[in-house]
Amino acid sequence: MCDTVNFYFNIIKIGRASITVDVSVYAQRTVQEGGEEICIIKMAEAVLVYVAIVENRRPRMLLQE
Repeated sequence: MCDTVNFYFNIIKIGRASITVDVSVYAQRTVQEGGEEICIIKMAEAVLVYVAIVENRRPRMLLQE
């Protein structure tokens, strides 16, 4: 028996030097032999903030398109 893990994300905010992301993780698990019944379980959720930095660990501006 094995699980399939799915990651879903949504960008909440793009700031001058950071990006805030909402992440959800789900496991799709086979409950019965033969794969006839599948259960989906929410494993984790988080709000992550990624900050762009330079060598001296100071924030830097994100590149604009």
